[in-house]
Amino acid sequence: GAPTGLVTGLDSAAPAGAADVILRTCPQEQSATFTISHTTAMTLLAMLAAELGKKANRPEAAEFGGNLPGLPDLVASSLALEGEVRSWARQAASSKRYYFIGWGPNVSTAYETPLELKEACYVVTEGFQLEQYLHGIFSATEPGCMVTFIAPPGKEQKRAVDIIQAVRAVGASPAALVEQGDSLISGLVDTTISLPPMAEELTPIVYLVPLQLFTYWLSLELERNPDLFRQDDPSHRAARQKFEL
Repeated sequence: GAPTGLVTGLDSAAPAGAADVILRTCPQEQSATFTISHTTAMTLLAMLAAELGKKANRPEAAEFGGNLPGLPDLVASSLALEGEVRSWARQAASSKRYYFIGWGPNVSTAYETPLELKEACYVVTEGFQLEQYLHGIFSATEPGCMVTFIAPPGKEQKRAVDIIQAVRAVGASPAALVEQGDSLISGLVDTTISLPPMAEELTPIVYLVPLQLFTYWLSLELERNPDLFRQDDPSHRAARQKFEL
């Protein structure tokens, strides 16, 4: 008896009555690694959050909603970093494991990126909240590991400094996505990707874009097709016949 809503693509097979409200985002992607649809769904949910906050008379909702019109330009700025990201992927191609670390709203970014890397690159990769990373998985950090910190401004940056130094101490390679002008983390990592200033609530959308580009270019460096869900591999194609998604 609860009201239902569905966020889906323009060309999805969801029938008109699948939910009380259906919100459609973008055309169906040809790639099995749904980067555009993920970004547009996140954007739609941000718009929904701003509207719900406005209706609930939450004072912060007006500020959040006021930031949303600038989102397309911020995403365009992320896309413009493709050259830097391509070089980063070339350097990272020899890594044997890839860890992604985030905090606050970017825990979701740290979780989403490894999912895309697994789909497109078939590499060993995981994402963790900043403190969670220290509980167990840090023991599996060693030379040959790349550890990327999604690190927009915030109080957790100081804690991140300690962990970056720990990553270096065991011979792994740290990288970071930071705000332009950052002086706290940039000098501590091997690779820095700098993004424009923005409200923290927008960072899970904007900071994910360079990581989507990283996924694409890393897949090409590893000579893998990022679009096919590994269906060009005969054994995986045969395995796919055993189940339905």
